[in-house]
Amino acid sequence: MNSRKNCWAPILVSLLFFFVFSSNVLSQVSRMPIGNVSIKPEVVETADIKTVNVQTYGNTGKWFQISVDFTTVLKNTKMGKNYFEYLDNVRVEMEILLPTDHPQNQYVLLTGKADYWAFAQDGKEHHIVMFVPPQILARWAPGQKFSTADVKKLEIRVLFKLNDAIIGGGYHVPRGKTEADVARRFQATTMLPNLERVKNGIYSIDKTPWAYLNFDYYELIKSDIRSQD
Repeated sequence: MNSRKNCWAPILVSLLFFFVFSSNVLSQVSRMPIGNVSIKPEVVETADIKTVNVQTYGNTGKWFQISVDFTTVLKNTKMGKNYFEYLDNVRVEMEILLPTDHPQNQYVLLTGKADYWAFAQDGKEHHIVMFVPPQILARWAPGQKFSTADVKKLEIRVLFKLNDAIIGGGYHVPRGKTEADVARRFQATTMLPNLERVKNGIYSIDKTPWAYLNFDYYELIKSDIRSQD
């Protein structure tokens, strides 16, 4: 009889650990530090930066500009109400399902990422922006002439990661679809080995002509410090 009780003991301990672990994970997910993610795609022309001694060649190109607004939770330090905890070294990853107008390969998956120094947990709205260059569009969707109305039909996913863990995210949901529809579409891309994936096809602002425009409006991107001590 004692042996039968003893055999149940490790099972009960395992079940208890599972429920405690699961409840902790669920409680952490419900307290995501980044929320209210809003994604606004539009078509813009190359930023027109004038110089007095450099001739301008060619015409301005058409870019996708994807603006992302989000809020962080309010988390003060013990120093007082004007001192906040920070989310350091956050990575933002973006994916866009781009229609190609090609009969065999109707979509490609554009991806891009950017690393940021720190997001203040101040309960306020924050802003980032990413771009798709015209050369990328010309290469993978040469037959498409995108307008802002067309870009509003795109399915876009944004994920915020801290130490490779997701701490927030959101979707751009075209009219007539639901967030669940778009989420399923992106989940399905992980099971499509023949789907062409264009890595680094989405640029962070520091790699574009907009790098020095509205500098204080956007969150601070980490520079490439591999060559520094």
